Amino acid sequence: MVTMGDIAIKVGVSQATVSYVLGGRAARGKVSPETRQRIVKTARDMGYQRNQFARAMVTGKSRILTILTAPDHSENQSRILAGAHEAANQNDYLLKVQHISTSFMDEATVARLLEWRPAGALMLGLEEPLQDELYAKLNAWGIFLTTVDNARQYEHSLHVTSDNESGIWQAMDHLIALGHRRIAFLGGRPNILSLDREHSFRTRLVEAGLPVVESWIRQSSWSNFEVIAENAVAILESSVGRPTAVVCASDTAAMVVLRIARAHGLRLPADLSVTGFTNSTLSAVADPPLTTIEQPFHEMGYAAAMYLVQRAESPETAEPLLSPLLLPTRLIIRESTAPIS
Repeated sequence: MVTMGDIAIKVGVSQATVSYVLGGRAARGKVSPETRQRIVKTARDMGYQRNQFARAMVTGKSRILTILTAPDHSENQSRILAGAHEAANQNDYLLKVQHISTSFMDEATVARLLEWRPAGALMLGLEEPLQDELYAKLNAWGIFLTTVDNARQYEHSLHVTSDNESGIWQAMDHLIALGHRRIAFLGGRPNILSLDREHSFRTRLVEAGLPVVESWIRQSSWSNFEVIAENAVAILESSVGRPTAVVCASDTAAMVVLRIARAHGLRLPADLSVTGFTNSTLSAVADPPLTTIEQPFHEMGYAAAMYLVQRAESPETAEPLLSPLLLPTRLIIRESTAPIS
């Protein structure tokens, strides 16, 4: 194994100078550009690899960022992971994905995680009670946390998400401009994310002077097709009549609504306009192709990981963000929406 001492002898400088350069601190002007280039070239030629384990022994922190998530990844979560991975790579950090049981606190897994002293943790797609337990443990060990998308924000943590209110309003403004006045809402699992989207929906109805019909506003599930279908049927068969448009909190819900509407003999979108929320890969090949709200999942993961890096590298200069970091959403118009007939 090549050491900094070996490189120092080869170049003819002190080991401290080599450490200064290979530690990325030479830009401050204490080492000439020529010497820096010789050190870097010699290290490369000799096959030097930094010993991050030794660094962690000295600093008490590794160059590891960990993502705490459920074993089953959705497409959204995969995009978030890709963004976080890009940010980690750019800053010479290793990204470790740690699967956490969705039904109970796996104490052994959490203990192993803490043993590695990660520089930061990112939480994604876990149930709220489990999130609370994990936050308490991470906070007790001084490990900074970011939560992403379908999660809540905690004290001394950052929450990164898309601008859900803007997304819902964009979908509704699109439908209102098409002449729709009888608009329903179908949410996902009634957690903080879906309830936030429902609140934005209700607020926009009031702002537009449109009726708030309670039997047309329902929460359902993010992934259980049967639960989504039951609630879609309840909306379309409401005793107060049928809406002309449905705003859905997910693309999954929207595509189920399309199926249920067709089973009820409705023409799409002539009899019923439907909007989703995500812009998943399948939304473009739905029947009809789905008008939806695009979320910047890759950018969300990137921003969350970058903030962890900034906290790890310069904790005294990384400003605490007490409000969620909201990234913009975008309306994608396809064939599932049309002017009211």
